[in-house]
Amino acid sequence: MSYEVLKVDDLKLLISEQYIDLKDSLLESIKNYGVITPIIVAKGVVCDGHKRLIASKKLGIKEIPAVITDGEPVELLFELNDREFNINQISLLIRGLKDNQIANLCKKVGFSNSPQMVYSIKYLSNLLERYPELYEYQLPANIWRELGHLDENLDKYAVDLLKMHGTVSEKRNIAVYLRQAQRRGELPDSIRAEKAEDVFPLLQKTAQPRQTKAYEKFEKAIENIDLPNNASVRIDPTFSQPGVTLTLSVIRSELEKIEQTKKAIQKLFDEVPEL
Repeated sequence: MSYEVLKVDDLKLLISEQYIDLKDSLLESIKNYGVITPIIVAKGVVCDGHKRLIASKKLGIKEIPAVITDGEPVELLFELNDREFNINQISLLIRGLKDNQIANLCKKVGFSNSPQMVYSIKYLSNLLERYPELYEYQLPANIWRELGHLDENLDKYAVDLLKMHGTVSEKRNIAVYLRQAQRRGELPDSIRAEKAEDVFPLLQKTAQPRQTKAYEKFEKAIENIDLPNNASVRIDPTFSQPGVTLTLSVIRSELEKIEQTKKAIQKLFDEVPEL
């Protein structure tokens, strides 16, 4: 390990500049005081200090203090950072790595290191290379692991699922449905929809025909119960979580709505025993 002053233009970044969030406060600090903490470099690649290097470039600084060390740049980045990395960030770091290296990296950051996870990260890496604007959209690692089971079919659904409005739970259910539909040999052509909840009826009919009847029973029952106007009911469309999620707003003069809601929900439970 050695300390040197290196030319800024000679250094490469592990993560492309377009994905780095550079704060004005760092620019101002380096402008006033210079780079106080050296960056760390291995094999000509910056392992720690991306923001310091980018800020130096923007300020027209030609040289930067650096610690030169041995080792693989990606591995060193994780050794030198104790923060959590999301799957989008990981996907930017695996370009050029072999499958076993990606699996080891997944294990190091707490992801599954299954073949499906490796496949998904490689797919996401290629996707972000083609469409960098998708970096702002996030899906947790466990959803990507589910999607990895789809193999080449993954490309038909990934972007739609990324952009779709919905909760993590809803999107994970969609991934599970897709996997079940694939087992049945009945994958849909697409899942294009604005909201995740809009995708459930079609996928459930395809992936879980026995639960479809329960869901249809619920949709019919919800139309026939007398809920207050400002009350809403949500369920787990897979019926793996029992019960309902009820939202109700009342003021002091509307307390009778609580009893009205209680009767409506009891009727719903009576008509849909699966809940």
